[in-house]
This record gives sequence, C-alpha cells and structure tokens, in this order.
Amino acid sequence: MSKWSPEVNHLAYVDGTILFTSADNKSMKIMIKVLKKYEAASGQLINLEKSVFYVHDKVAASTVSKIKRMTKIRKGTFPFTYLGCPIFYGKNKISYYDTMIKKIGKRGIPIHLLSAQNPPIGVIRHLHKIFARFFWNNSDDKKSRHWVS
Repeated sequence: MSKWSPEVNHLAYVDGTILFTSADNKSMKIMIKVLKKYEAASGQLINLEKSVFYVHDKVAASTVSKIKRMTKIRKGTFPFTYLGCPIFYGKNKISYYDTMIKKIGKRGIPIHLLSAQNPPIGVIRHLHKIFARFFWNNSDDKKSRHWVS
C-alpha cells in the first residue's frame, strides 16, 4: 500500500470482504496467496463470478488488464454500494443516497449509514422532511397537522 493510504487493508462483514491493495505484482501475488490460504483453511471457495475489483478511472488500461489476468475477477465501476453505504471517490452526490432515502421512506431505517458517512446537506434535509411527515401526520382525517402548534 502507498504511504499516503489508510492503514486499513480489508473490511469484512458476514460473507462479504473488501481488500485494499496496490496493483504492483508483489502486492497482487501476496493477496492471491492469502486468498488461496483462506480457501484451504476454511474449505470455502472465493466465488470469482460474484467478485469485483475497483480502480480509479485514470488507472492505465494495461494495469486493469494485468489485474484481470492475475485474479480472474471482473472490473466494477464507481460508485457502488457496500452494506447500504455508497462507496465513491470525488464529490459526494445526493444521488448516491437515493436507495437509502427510499428505504427510510418505506420505514426501513438504515441507521448504520448515517453513522458511517457524512451525506450531503440535501440528503439530511430530505430525511428531515420524511421524519416530519411521519411524526406530525394525522392519518385519521388525511390532513397533516403540526401537533406542537
């Protein structure tokens, strides 16, 4: 890993794992070796058809080809979602949070996302509107009434 990279080299939850590595030959070989050892020790095989690797758009095509050849894994594109959290680089866009907003609107509240990320202010404002409609709506007469007033 580069010296400016975070010290985290993997994230794992239930049956999903994200590995962070450089694309140099040594790092790639070490990662593949670790995955093979995991398969041997656990008896679980890595599902290469469900596996994806991600790189910045500016990474050279030759590097992407090398990663595909070495790992037999397809390339994914940003943004993507992991455990309900949008994973992206660059500007934090409201559209990355559309799925979360829809779930909250249907009363499925993914609280972990709000503690793990800092969504744009537009997302927070939209969530406040959803919460206000929930808390202040009077479903008996189909009119909304701000009960504090």
